[in-house]
Amino acid sequence: MDFTRITRLNLLLFLLLTALPFTAKDKHAPLPPQILSAKTIYIENHGEAKIGDRAYEELQKWGRFKIVSSRESADIVLQLSDKPPQPSAGSVSTYDNKTGSWQYGTVNSVTPGITYTSLIDAKSGELLFSDTKKGANKRATGKMIDELQARIEEQEKGSKPN
Repeated sequence: MDFTRITRLNLLLFLLLTALPFTAKDKHAPLPPQILSAKTIYIENHGEAKIGDRAYEELQKWGRFKIVSSRESADIVLQLSDKPPQPSAGSVSTYDNKTGSWQYGTVNSVTPGITYTSLIDAKSGELLFSDTKKGANKRATGKMIDELQARIEEQEKGSKPN
C-alpha cells in the first residue's frame, strides 16, 4: 500500500469511530408529547401519605412542573397507588375522569409492596406513562421520579440539534 491509501484508510477509520456515539439511539422509547409539553402537575395519591409527600418533595426539588391543587388546573396528573393502573391481560379497565379512578373489570391479584406511578393526561384521562418499583415507600417514589426526570432530559437532549 502506498502512503496516500494508508492515510485515507486511517482517516476513514477515525471518522467511523468518532461518529459512533452520534448514531447511538436513546435507551428508552419516546415519551408522549403531552408529558414533555406539560407545565403543571397534580399529585393524586391513592397510597400512604408518605408516598405522596415524597412525590411532592421530589417534584419541587426538580422544579420542572408547577404543582397545582386540582386536577382541573393541571396538564398532567401524577397518580400514585399500591394498585396497578391497568389490570392483567384479558381484563377490561377504563379511567373515569370525573372520579379520578380506574374502573376495573376482573383483577386477579395485587402484589403487595409495589408502588405504581402513572402519568395521565388531565384533560382526556389518557394513560401516558406508568412505572412500578418494588417497595411501597418513599424511596421507591423518589427513585421513580428521578428516573422520569432522566428519561425526559435524555429525550430532550436527543431532540436538540448539536
